[in-house]
Parts: sequence; structure tokens; C-alpha cells
Amino acid sequence: MSTPEATEVQRLLRRFVDSAHESIRDIDTALRTHDLMVTAAAAHRLKGASLAVGAAGLADVAARIETAAKAGRQAECLAAMDTLGAEMLAVRASV
Repeated sequence: MSTPEATEVQRLLRRFVDSAHESIRDIDTALRTHDLMVTAAAAHRLKGASLAVGAAGLADVAARIETAAKAGRQAECLAAMDTLGAEMLAVRASV
């Protein structure tokens, strides 16, 4: 039997997963259109949300993408996308 608190935590984690997927789509779209400002903003948003729920690995990759995007290093951002996807899968599996 679930407690109301456990149910609320699960609901919040599901919302985080949905939001994280949206941020990753935004990063991918921005990279495809060579918009590094939007890439950095979406990665920053993902980093903050990930840190808030304890998804440190996901936050770390998002931070690397944010930093690379701000420095104009699109190839580095693109190279990190596979790692970002793998971290997202790990987070999703744990929720």
C-alpha cells in the first residue's frame, strides 16, 4: 500500500521525466538548426531540474552541453547527445 507522500513523489518524478524528455527534444531540435543559444538554455533547464531530483549523471551531461553550447562548440554538444540519451534511459528505468 502506498502512502500519500510516496504517491506524490512518484507523480513528481513522472512529471520530471516528461519535462526532461521535452528538454532533450528542445536540445536536439536546437542543435539541428545550429541554435546554440537555445541549446544552452534547454541544457541549463535540464541541468537544474535534474539536480532538483537527484539525477546527477543527467545533470552532469546537461552541464557539459550547456558549457559547450555557450562556447560555440556544436560538435561537442552533438557528441554528448548519445551520453545524454543513455543517462535519460537510466533515470527513466529508476522511476
